[in-house]
Amino acid sequence: MNQTGILNLQWAQLIVEELRRQGVGYFCVCPGSRSSPLALAVAQEHRVRRIVHFDERGAAYHALGYARGSGKPAAVIGTSGTAAANFLPAVVEASMDSVPLIVITADRPPELRQCGANQTIDQVRLYGDYARFFADLPCPEADIDPAYVLSTVDQAVARAHGPAPGPVHLNCMFREPLVPEELKPKPYDPRIAAWCESHSPWTERLSPPTAPGKEMVAQVVARIAAGRRCLVLVGRLRSPAERDAALALIERLGWPALADTLSGLRTLSHDLLISHHSLALAAEPFRQKVIPDTIIQIGTPPVSRAMLQFAEECRAADRITIAPPGAWPDPSRTARLVLEGDVAACCRELTAECHATPDRGYLDLWKKASRAVTAAVEDICSRTPRLTGCALVRDLTRRAFDGGLFLASSLSIRDFDWYADTRPGTPPVAANRGASGIDGTIAAAAGFAAGLDRPVTLLIGDQAFLHDLNSLALLGKTPNPVTVVVANNGGGRIFELLPVAEHKAYLDEYFVACHDLRFDKVAATFGLDYAQVDSAAAFAQALETARQSGRSSVIEALIDPQADIAVRRQIGAKVAQKLAAL
Repeated sequence: MNQTGILNLQWAQLIVEELRRQGVGYFCVCPGSRSSPLALAVAQEHRVRRIVHFDERGAAYHALGYARGSGKPAAVIGTSGTAAANFLPAVVEASMDSVPLIVITADRPPELRQCGANQTIDQVRLYGDYARFFADLPCPEADIDPAYVLSTVDQAVARAHGPAPGPVHLNCMFREPLVPEELKPKPYDPRIAAWCESHSPWTERLSPPTAPGKEMVAQVVARIAAGRRCLVLVGRLRSPAERDAALALIERLGWPALADTLSGLRTLSHDLLISHHSLALAAEPFRQKVIPDTIIQIGTPPVSRAMLQFAEECRAADRITIAPPGAWPDPSRTARLVLEGDVAACCRELTAECHATPDRGYLDLWKKASRAVTAAVEDICSRTPRLTGCALVRDLTRRAFDGGLFLASSLSIRDFDWYADTRPGTPPVAANRGASGIDGTIAAAAGFAAGLDRPVTLLIGDQAFLHDLNSLALLGKTPNPVTVVVANNGGGRIFELLPVAEHKAYLDEYFVACHDLRFDKVAATFGLDYAQVDSAAAFAQALETARQSGRSSVIEALIDPQADIAVRRQIGAKVAQKLAAL
């Protein structure tokens, strides 16, 4: 009897079943030989959702996107060797942005390590400190208590969830023969008979909610009460509960609030939320007028460069940061007090206790600036017939959303920050801004749609699109359509807005990487609907057609880079002119 193959499959089944009992219900499987027991265990477990993808990097980003959309970790499974190494970019992103992710890699047995065996690399702690937890599971043996496997899975899931969530890594050694000759179920070890008869995990974990103590709250309340020219900076908020609690605190304080793109509040139309604040802060005289004496930052640090630079300039202000456990939430090094814990609970406690007396003139100044900048953007965009990055974002955010929005790094998320319109409600917005790479964006958007269980629109530049073409294969596998809006301006045009643009002799070749590619045939290769547009009217029609179709599609928005830069400069000049008059 093939005892080794039977034990391999049974251990893999224990891992998959225990993950399911711990609430992990979505598995991303990459084909491979050494990982055969794990793949078969997922295939035979019909109570979980699964997706198979040939590209390990894309599969890991897909799992990451799922976690962003659902709030629950997904598991990604791959074979040994460089397949495991290709999970690293998504592991880094998950670690930096505190997103739970379960990485399961197959590995060779000990006797094949460090001896030149084919497809064998050192996978022990392959992801270094980016993994919140690592376990090097031995080859399955009959004399090893299977409770060890179950308990290790439970520990991994617990570490993935928090208090500082992130990726965990289970490295599973398997000897050949990898799978049994027959896949019929075999009885489990009697030592886990009670587990087999139950529906619960081997080890259940209870995490009571934590709230700040009364002394901590009193200290923050006293500092709030001392402020007059006061400002709220809202960074990334991870859940609807955090968004609701943050908004309630803002309303209680009555302070102007600058909401980052990933706060979930950036496009919300509200009297205290200042729209287009990044454009306003780009005007030097206005920036000097609105330096506050007190700042509260809620959530993880904002990704908006304008907000971060403004925080650095406000060094004299008393800056209070309310942030979840994890990385130090102060890239500007200007925080005076950090309240670390459950963000929603902290905000609720402060809302119940704080009494602020803000300077109404300070709030009115911000409101006037918000109206002036909005009018400037609207005026110039409405008078520009050609499609620009500014108009693309404004039209996108004005459309009725029945799903979510995913933003690529680089220029896409910056355009959203600068030019997005406001609305009564706001769609779920996500982006890979932990490490801010452009890799895996399409895969993450597809995973975001799966996690939300709703359609998603992806705004992406041509370079990020080219970087992740493999992941277009995922769009046909998800029941929730993804509309990919590609802003094709012939290269990485963000570099034309950065200081390196001064060195024109090297700009196009070494930074922008100019090209004249079109993506119609790429869309056809992956069986996706396609439209090419170069005007705001055509884009609106294509977007509506894509959403009505219920299928994944690619909308290629052709943007003339010179015209686009000219419009951005016009908006900047008009904003500066209007704010100078305040």
